[in-house]
Amino acid sequence: MKTTLQSFFTLALIISCSFNSFAQISYEGNSTYGRLDDVTYDLNTENTLYAVSLGNHIMKSIDNGINWEVMYSFPESGTQISDLRLMGNDTLSFIIKNSGQNANNTIYFFDLNTQNISQQITAPNPGLSDQQWVTSYDIYNQDPNIILFAQGFNYQNINYVKVFYTTNAGSTWSEVYFNTNYDSVFINKVAIHPNNPGSLYMSRNYGPNGVDGGLFVSSDAGGTWTEKLAGIVLSPITFNPQNASEMLLGTSSSFGGGDQNLYHSLDNGDTWQPMAITWTNLYDWADDDITRIEFNPTDANKIIVLDTNEMIISSDGGATWTNHIYPLNDDFTENPDSYFYGLNVSFNPFNNNELMVNANYHPFKSTDGGVTLEKLENPFFLSNKVAVSQIGSENLYYGVQGGLVHKDMTTNLETAHNIIPLNIGNIGNGNTYFIDRTTEGRVYSFTSGGFGNTLLNVSNEFGANPFPIYGVQFDNLLSTTTDPSNNNIVWASFQNSGTYKIDFSDPMSPTPTQITLPESGLHWSTAFDGQNPNTVFVSVGTNFYKSSDNGATWELKSDGISLTLNSDAILDIKQNPNNNQEIVIATTQGIFKTTDYAENWTQVYIGDNVTSIKYSGTNHLAASIYSSPTTEAQILVSKNNADTWIEIPVQAIENVGSQSMDFTFDVNSVTVYIATPDLGIMTYNINTDTLSTPDNEYSELDIKMYPNPAKDILNIQIPEHLNIDNVSIFSATGQKVNDYDTLQNINVSSLSTGLYFVRIQGGKTVWIKRLSKL
Repeated sequence: MKTTLQSFFTLALIISCSFNSFAQISYEGNSTYGRLDDVTYDLNTENTLYAVSLGNHIMKSIDNGINWEVMYSFPESGTQISDLRLMGNDTLSFIIKNSGQNANNTIYFFDLNTQNISQQITAPNPGLSDQQWVTSYDIYNQDPNIILFAQGFNYQNINYVKVFYTTNAGSTWSEVYFNTNYDSVFINKVAIHPNNPGSLYMSRNYGPNGVDGGLFVSSDAGGTWTEKLAGIVLSPITFNPQNASEMLLGTSSSFGGGDQNLYHSLDNGDTWQPMAITWTNLYDWADDDITRIEFNPTDANKIIVLDTNEMIISSDGGATWTNHIYPLNDDFTENPDSYFYGLNVSFNPFNNNELMVNANYHPFKSTDGGVTLEKLENPFFLSNKVAVSQIGSENLYYGVQGGLVHKDMTTNLETAHNIIPLNIGNIGNGNTYFIDRTTEGRVYSFTSGGFGNTLLNVSNEFGANPFPIYGVQFDNLLSTTTDPSNNNIVWASFQNSGTYKIDFSDPMSPTPTQITLPESGLHWSTAFDGQNPNTVFVSVGTNFYKSSDNGATWELKSDGISLTLNSDAILDIKQNPNNNQEIVIATTQGIFKTTDYAENWTQVYIGDNVTSIKYSGTNHLAASIYSSPTTEAQILVSKNNADTWIEIPVQAIENVGSQSMDFTFDVNSVTVYIATPDLGIMTYNINTDTLSTPDNEYSELDIKMYPNPAKDILNIQIPEHLNIDNVSIFSATGQKVNDYDTLQNINVSSLSTGLYFVRIQGGKTVWIKRLSKL
């Protein structure tokens, strides 16, 4: 797979290691669950499409939507790329939603030729605000420096909206609308007239003071506004691409308070008339929403209007309309495999009858002008769990839609359990699953019932036919570990109830026995000695304990483990399968190792939120850092029994977020399985023969950067004999901010608040460190 990143992030691939062509990305998830939004045809290249994932990725297809690859990764997981548009022939525009950095929640231009962010439109400052986001935007195609920008913001739990106008790509802005000055009515959509950059339009939503809707029109770049269609809640605004004086305007849902209409203007929006369309209401208690209006750019007589349960199509410029209705299920719920709540339309410029329609759950392709639709499947979805079992045959398990999918890696047959249909929202994380590492087909699940009841279940059939073995109320399951000397006994630790040894030899009458741990605190991990079954290791909070009598008594074995009480934790324990004296632990502050059976520990890796770790059958190990408010997902690999670690930069795995990873090992490779919030189950194959530590003798651990976060001054501390050639600071989108010829008293006071990357080069080695600017 071709992976294209910004030039800065290509340089970042040599962080702490030397990279050759050693890795490959593929996707293992079932395409039934796939989601892509804003599918858009390229104007110049036949069969080429662009789309956005549910997260921070722009996707590209060169075979008309059959296969997709990542074209661009926004360098902050947890964000969402939205409102993707093609500007002219060679630029995409989009907005970022959900960034924790307000400066990132703005508009971006992506150059299709260089495949880089060519420009970030700096968001105007709305004044006092706790959070900011883009509500709507429009760009004047004849001059992309002219932008109309609706910015939502929150202050003291109250939402507001301001609309700004710029003619110089955001160097200066004019505030043209503040909802508190106009009866507090919010804005749905903004638009610039295609032939007159001073003619602006805003469709309005609801207001809290009894005044709703209306279309605001300005002929003087927002200096003054005239209202049309007062009192009508409106949303999409569309211009005829071959005659811009002709406009179409759609109503937005008024929850039964108004009529659904498509309004038509032939005089640049001065006068409006409803078009003669018969609408099919989805529910008796509410009118439907017009969500999108699109002219075919090569044949403006062809128009498609999307609403909740139907597409309305005209082939004669709106003189007549045909309704294509997509019925609900028998229980009046929407069918997630069919069209429901259309969001976007893109016409194929090389085939007048072909188009792509984005609905709420899937993209669809039509080859007959929208009359019939074919679901466009893809493997990109939200997953929060992945595990691989190699006991017996190889089996892959992954989470999707609150349930679990089992895939036999030999036959590729899949079986899904407890999957919630796509049309049911608010599933949260769903059930909790742990895959047993000692018994083939064994899966533990933790399911919620009513009134806070929760059950720990066991399946011996790869997730099928589970049976309950223990019930608790208002609790969470932290870990399960099967006793290797009796695979009908599991140690289960709960967040509130403590730790239990549960014997389910008799499935109809399991026997739980509470384990008395040496201290209170969260018990995240359990490991049994591979050579002494009665010896058990547990982590409780920041301490490591050993029991030689199967949990009856405990010894504290934490010498050398330097963690902070109440803020750190030991998250995973693994023992070397070839040497029981060697144990490693993954912690919130890095990785520690012992070679004398836990008598003494040494920290072998410094890093935040190292959550899981795994041995191969030889001297290779792999570990994972999971996404958190302060960390990006990352892979760590060791080739020498955990003594040193090679970091695989997050940029190499498409800047994905992850809360779950697993590893399989071959003689000269590691395959990483990554559950992602928008790319499904990603696999990343690492050739360990070509993976090497830096030529430079100094590691990233030797370089300190403080204070971080920084407000005014930043300092970099390096080993005395390390020569640094260059220090540069880059924005979160990879644009260089400045170069520096000093390591001390670097003035960063002029930088906007947000995330940056500091690039430090010494010889042939480059280190990249994250900087938070206050």
